[in-house]
Amino acid sequence: MVRRSARLRNKGCDENGSENEGFDTENGQETLENLVKRTYELIKEKVENNRASSRSDVAIEKEDGQQRAGEFISISSRVKDNVSNCHTLASELNPGLDVNDLYFKMGQSNSKTIPSINKNLTLFNEKQIMKKCVITPDFEKKETAPQYHVTHHALKKQKKKEKKKSAGRNWFDMPAPEMTQELQRDLNILRMRSVLDPKRHYKKNNSKKLPKYFQLGTVVSGPAEFYSSRLPKRERKQTIVESLLADAEFRRYNKRKYLEIQASKERGKKKGFYRRTKRKRR
Repeated sequence: MVRRSARLRNKGCDENGSENEGFDTENGQETLENLVKRTYELIKEKVENNRASSRSDVAIEKEDGQQRAGEFISISSRVKDNVSNCHTLASELNPGLDVNDLYFKMGQSNSKTIPSINKNLTLFNEKQIMKKCVITPDFEKKETAPQYHVTHHALKKQKKKEKKKSAGRNWFDMPAPEMTQELQRDLNILRMRSVLDPKRHYKKNNSKKLPKYFQLGTVVSGPAEFYSSRLPKRERKQTIVESLLADAEFRRYNKRKYLEIQASKERGKKKGFYRRTKRKRR
């Protein structure tokens, strides 16, 4: 009895152990399947989230690109408007006035075309540049090269010399010619012009000195006086002295006056001699 009960007990224990083992294996399989399902669901969610995020990023980038393109287009249109406004003429502006009845008519077809100014500007610039150039066409004829840098004192002296050469802007830069003997004689005769003709009276001279700035000219007779008062080329002289010496009436008058002056001097000689002798006696 004892042996049988022990066998039965051992048999019951074996059956219970096998049942427990079977239950444990079933529970393990269920847990594995659940874990696999969960992991698969998690992976699927992550993949979907990544796809959604990538799509949203692409959409945001597209929107940003469209916004930037729109901003660039608006900026370019503004720049074009500004450039077009810069090149518009004042006549195209709207001042709010009626410009139909004006003195100047802008829509005329006979308006002259303005020549190109670029060529003149280039020439003008070249001339300004060549003013500072030391090597001139007559450079080889000069004994010494001119100074490139001139001091302020030297410039002042040079301006003073140039100022003496002309009478100034008020007299239209009248030059001071070189004084020769012929010019000096002519100027002296002009100063004594009241003696030339007794029937003409002139204004008194401003100064006793000869003028420094002057110009000589020739009197041109009109076409109506071609035969009456015109002098032919043979009778024309270079200076005033030569023309007066060639005039017979002037020579006669001058000779008569000279003889009168000499006679008046001789009359006073006796009185002078008597006075001198009287002084010596004292």
